[in-house]
Amino acid sequence: MDINCEYGTKMKYIGIFLILLLMGCSSAPPFQKAKINGKYNILGAKIYSPNERGWYVMQHSQNSITFGTIPTNTDSVIANINLFWVGEFDKDKKFLEFIISERYKNDDKERWVNRSVENKFITFKGNSCFSYKTLAEDHQSKSKSKNSFQYFNTIGNICRHPKHKNTAIQVEVSYRADSKEIPISIKGIAERFINNLELLDDDVG
Repeated sequence: MDINCEYGTKMKYIGIFLILLLMGCSSAPPFQKAKINGKYNILGAKIYSPNERGWYVMQHSQNSITFGTIPTNTDSVIANINLFWVGEFDKDKKFLEFIISERYKNDDKERWVNRSVENKFITFKGNSCFSYKTLAEDHQSKSKSKNSFQYFNTIGNICRHPKHKNTAIQVEVSYRADSKEIPISIKGIAERFINNLELLDDDVG
């Protein structure tokens, strides 16, 4: 497995720049339409795209895939999985604790104001993981919102890969909007998307 990426704090806000491209489109977005509940593969994992119309494949590489949609002209939703290198740790909990500690860092305090972070150690389909929910203010959002900032919610899991122990896989749904609350429909999309993740023993599913 060749993973040409390093862990960084930008993992907290994955897909931000792609969704700006989507929201800036005045006509049809320059992305391929996603299959409805279609299977997609990356190294060591497979995922199913959201089961609703209006989603696009914004990025797909051997290590990650990103789906995006814009419910309104100011709201956006991103669903993605991402495989990234972390390093050698003997214990699963130490591995996950290191990732959590890195995610607490904020290298761009002019843009991001962290409002809340919730982490919980879980077992997901037999794998060591932690689930998370975060809420931040984005003070440099380039959407069409007239507000001074937008709220950025994320829901996801990060797991130690069962075969490639130096790597982690992140599955996440993020929601950017003027409202601080996540709609029930978006929560449902997030739950289904996250639960559809399958980690594989081989490199490519």
